Amino acid sequence: MKLAFRHAEPDERRCLCPGRPEDSQRCSLIVSQWSSSYKKSHYAGLIWHEDWAATMHAQVSKILELQKRTAILAVDPKDSAYIYGFIVGDTIGPTPVVDYVFVKEAHRREGIARALFAELGVSPMQRFVYSCKTRIVSQLASKIPAARFDNEQARYPKEERRRRL
Repeated sequence: MKLAFRHAEPDERRCLCPGRPEDSQRCSLIVSQWSSSYKKSHYAGLIWHEDWAATMHAQVSKILELQKRTAILAVDPKDSAYIYGFIVGDTIGPTPVVDYVFVKEAHRREGIARALFAELGVSPMQRFVYSCKTRIVSQLASKIPAARFDNEQARYPKEERRRRL
């Protein structure tokens, strides 16, 4: 499969809806897919389902905007509006942080996540930290043997994160 990559535009990095599920079509793909795919994670916390979108859209937007994370999209080379998936992370500092990787279900097992890691500049075989853990990440643990789960990396400003690594 041929892929192209591009950095997410500002509107693709923020929530444009007030966090109500019925308005999610006005929300960026990154925010809405991160939020909805993370909802079933055992690490997601105790958030009532009716409050999930409003709470998580705001939190994901904070990670993207306040923490200044890099967000890269895997797109169709002939139609950059068609997005296969994305990766969000930070490679500045001694240990890269990968916050989230998402690939549309129809395109999983095609090497897209691996290509997104490479585009971000992170080798899945090297040391990195990931801040969101899902069932899929747990199943793929053998493919990221040097990775370490640490959700605090998404909770603190970069200066405080450096001291924690």
